[in-house]
Amino acid sequence: MSEIVFGGQKYTGKELNAEESAKLSRDVFDLLAYGNSFLNDLFRANAANIVGAAQVAKSKLDAPFAGIMAGDNEICVQLIRPGHLMRTTDTTETPANDWTFTVTADGDYLVGYSTNNTTAAHVDKDNVLLILGVQFTQGANPIIEELLIQIGQTTYPVFVIRSAWPADNVNRIRACRLPPLLVEPRQTILVQPYSILAGVQELVFVGLSFSLGRFARSASYSAVSL
Repeated sequence: MSEIVFGGQKYTGKELNAEESAKLSRDVFDLLAYGNSFLNDLFRANAANIVGAAQVAKSKLDAPFAGIMAGDNEICVQLIRPGHLMRTTDTTETPANDWTFTVTADGDYLVGYSTNNTTAAHVDKDNVLLILGVQFTQGANPIIEELLIQIGQTTYPVFVIRSAWPADNVNRIRACRLPPLLVEPRQTILVQPYSILAGVQELVFVGLSFSLGRFARSASYSAVSL
């Protein structure tokens, strides 16, 4: 077992063996980040954090790491998907299957559920998330300037994401990095955006999901298992 720190919080991880380490490197850098300069730079800058997240997942999910082609009871790695974080406004926690949402000017709620998404969302019991950045899609002009993120009982300082607006990078992607943030199974997360205007946005949380294969193979989610 090893102690790993994300966002000032301590986590317990289980070391990867040589085969697991090789699969992680191949799948993340040669497959998931292939052809995307932002993802490639982001993941390489966070190589140690990615290994740490895989170790936490191995400990929390009590399963071996097998990579993208994991079996039901093995740990799969994939990009964070909308259903891992986004929720509807139903009073019961229901995953949303796209990143699109409507914000009001100034303060609002993005990741959360129930009326106006004000209740903190849970991460599924079979999933560990490593959040490394955010990306605006190439549709509507960005209007979100800041994010306030609370994971469990920890509220982080406001992250200013306006630097993503100009798309000042090789691939002209409207994206920016965040400090690495880990969300464990069953842990809660609440995200509040601050916007200059009201409008429709599609803001992708960029990072990795480490989940059991049976969870990773669902094309969409109808509920959150705790």
